[in-house]
Amino acid sequence: MKNYDVQTVTLPVNHEVAFDYIADRYNLPTWTYAFADVTEDGALMRTPAGEVGIQLEVKADSDSGVIDWLMKFPDGTTGKACSRVVAIDAETCVYSFTLLPPEVPLKDLEGTLRKQSRILRDELDSLRDHIRKVTA
Repeated sequence: MKNYDVQTVTLPVNHEVAFDYIADRYNLPTWTYAFADVTEDGALMRTPAGEVGIQLEVKADSDSGVIDWLMKFPDGTTGKACSRVVAIDAETCVYSFTLLPPEVPLKDLEGTLRKQSRILRDELDSLRDHIRKVTA
């Protein structure tokens, strides 16, 4: 059973513009469904059980294009989202996102990951649309 998913989206902007937009924690609510609000060190996350406050750390390196989010939940569990922006040419880049499984029992993993993969596809399409709007 596959316990991760990697998806990509082509963005119609240069690498620097995409990186700056995606790495800015305050932009997360504009293109993701998971984040209702973001503060300097935390976030309000949407979950099936309702909204929950979490600690959120962004690790970003513009030279490599890597943007990772480290999340700590109130119950002590952690999550990590890993991504990268890569230049294709002067006006186009590709954004890849590795979806890692949530901390759920193994028997629930496949269905949960499949559902999150569909949500991620929608979020990447939303990101592309938002970047088009803010750079138009």
